Amino acid sequence: MREVYDRHGITFQYPADWEVSEQEQGDECLITVSGPGTSFWSVGLFRDRPSPDLVLETALAAFKDEYPDLDAYDADDELLSQPTMGYDIEFFCLELVNTARIRSFLAQDFTVLVLCQADDTELETSNPLFEEMSRSLNCELLDDEEEDPFEDLELPS
Repeated sequence: MREVYDRHGITFQYPADWEVSEQEQGDECLITVSGPGTSFWSVGLFRDRPSPDLVLETALAAFKDEYPDLDAYDADDELLSQPTMGYDIEFFCLELVNTARIRSFLAQDFTVLVLCQADDTELETSNPLFEEMSRSLNCELLDDEEEDPFEDLELPS
């Protein structure tokens, strides 16, 4: 059975037995859907619309601060039928391998960050749920006529 989240300009479906929490601070809103174990799926909304590259690099830096020996891999994906960049991350925590996926894209009213994470004992059952939640995510995208203000932006190496 599924529930529908519909607030802050986004909608998505999530498992009825998972718990939803929200945190708002300034122009940022984080909605987290937590499973019965340690698995979770989150969507962050940044109303000041920073570059998706900047959001990804900031999220990756936070993971590196916490887990210096992590492995991160560039990942191309698609959310809301549009190409999305991101990282797949693997790290050790409490002697378990953890996998996290971060993706970001620019929407009409905010920059979106999608993050999901599970340890190796839960990943097989959580991953299909993560994919389902990500596929069900919906929000207003950029108008076709509106130019992406970050299209030609390159991050320093």
